[in-house]
Amino acid sequence: MVHILSSLSLSGSRQPLHTASKHVTLSAAKGLSRQTRRSNNDSTGNRTRPAEEGLQRGGYILWENSENGASPQFIDGAPVVGYKDEQGVAATSTTESYVALKLFIENWRWAGVPFYLRTGKHLPKRSTEVTIQFKRVPHQLYKPTETRGLVPNRLTLRIQPDEGISLKFGAKVPGAARQLSSVDMNFSYASGFGVKSPEAYERLLADCMVGDSTLFIRRDEVEASWRMVDSITTAWRDMPTSTVSNYPAGSWGPEEADDLIQNDGRQWANP
Repeated sequence: MVHILSSLSLSGSRQPLHTASKHVTLSAAKGLSRQTRRSNNDSTGNRTRPAEEGLQRGGYILWENSENGASPQFIDGAPVVGYKDEQGVAATSTTESYVALKLFIENWRWAGVPFYLRTGKHLPKRSTEVTIQFKRVPHQLYKPTETRGLVPNRLTLRIQPDEGISLKFGAKVPGAARQLSSVDMNFSYASGFGVKSPEAYERLLADCMVGDSTLFIRRDEVEASWRMVDSITTAWRDMPTSTVSNYPAGSWGPEEADDLIQNDGRQWANP
């Protein structure tokens, strides 16, 4: 969870004064530590808050088959079981393995812009992405029938495993008919430069040797992340166990997490 909050911090932080490591890490730390302050006396005017009812948690189970009961599941070719079927886990456990959040950064720059975060175990694939969805213009030049199925423009930053950037936008379908369709432009570091990016810890170990802390998280950013996580887990202690929604292993999470974003007229951009 701390890693995903670090992605939030970088996405919502201001541009650093310089590319030197101390400026980059300071900007990221401010982007989270100052934003998570609950006090209205915060001189920066920045804070983040979970939206009302903008929090969903879940626990993975096996897919249910109406005729034969639970059926075996595989992720990346390896069999998986439900969380409560894992070795050492009590059958009465209410430990969550998935969380989805809706947050707002309360400053003038991000006023009214929701940030949706989700992370979990036993999802279909291991992937870390930041997707920026652009607002629709108030006046559409094309008729609704000509834009059927068109999704909003999106810029996706792929952090792992296939580092790169993709842009989804609307383009006119060739021909005389007036019809728009969503298309993708994709850049991959591996194919663009013909070299494979170093493993995460391989890069970090090399940075340690040369004293470069750009990719490391500062202590105050870690503490700010845990303050937010602790506030959430503290609230969960007083919530009924029914708030831990089940989701099948190998799916993208519980239906309630889909409702969280779909109620705003949006949807998750699955990798």
